[in-house]
Amino acid sequence: MSMLIARLLSSVIILSLLLSLSGCVQPDSGPEPEEYIFNYTECNSTTYYIGERSVKTVHVVHNTSRLELVLEGAVLSSTPETGLSNLVVVRRTETDTPLKYNISSRVRHGRRYLVIEFPGSADFVAYTETLSGNELSRKTGDGLVRVYLPEGYATGSLLLGTPRPSPERVFEDSSGRMVIEWNGSNVSAFSVAYYKDSAPWVLTSLFIILGVAGILILTYFKLKIGALQRKRDFVEKKGR
Repeated sequence: MSMLIARLLSSVIILSLLLSLSGCVQPDSGPEPEEYIFNYTECNSTTYYIGERSVKTVHVVHNTSRLELVLEGAVLSSTPETGLSNLVVVRRTETDTPLKYNISSRVRHGRRYLVIEFPGSADFVAYTETLSGNELSRKTGDGLVRVYLPEGYATGSLLLGTPRPSPERVFEDSSGRMVIEWNGSNVSAFSVAYYKDSAPWVLTSLFIILGVAGILILTYFKLKIGALQRKRDFVEKKGR
């Protein structure tokens, strides 16, 4: 009986390893392409739309049927899609009709790499990742890279957060969202730390309050020291 159980466990382990190395067909959970903004560009590009707790990434792909991703902070498991949700592949003329894709994964130097294979007629590959904290860091490839901050958020303060390296362009879109832009051919990676628009005002107010409190404390101790000095002088004169 123990030998049979050992064989069953070995079979399960081998099957899990095979699944982690082999391709996985798009699941039947029903992708939702309407969740994304598909802005076509003439060259390869990657756009990150940051939300409150997630980031939606949209790749424009040209002359390729394969996309390799490095998942930041992905959990290492036997499921290739780990770290991603709502992965869709579409043509620009039919963004509401997702195409089929294959996805496989591998681990190298402790990092998970995903390979997405899709029809050569595809124009967009999009997916969603969860975010923790107010910072987005990614490696880049060739082409335009854009990061859309959440509405009501900004970046650029040395105290609260800045984009690194310095962006080639910063502007606001029609809805008032701040957009940071790089040429991916000029940078190998980027990081954007962002904060609420009100944060600088709150920080300035805090510094003012601390400054006033410091002045009051210094004034109080100065008066106390002066009173003690006068009292000591009075006692010394009286003793003479």
